[in-house]
Amino acid sequence: MLAQEQKRNYKREQKTNTREFRAMTEIVQDVFSLVSVSLFIVASAMWIGAF
Repeated sequence: MLAQEQKRNYKREQKTNTREFRAMTEIVQDVFSLVSVSLFIVASAMWIGAF
């Protein structure tokens, strides 16, 4: 009985962990895309400024 309860709690914890991890990866992806876009804009500006 107790073992089943522990197993259930463990599964619930795992689900929360994956949800948090997913949120983290989404944030990282957003930041990465923002950084790459701004880098692209800066590179374009420098390229245009060079000519």
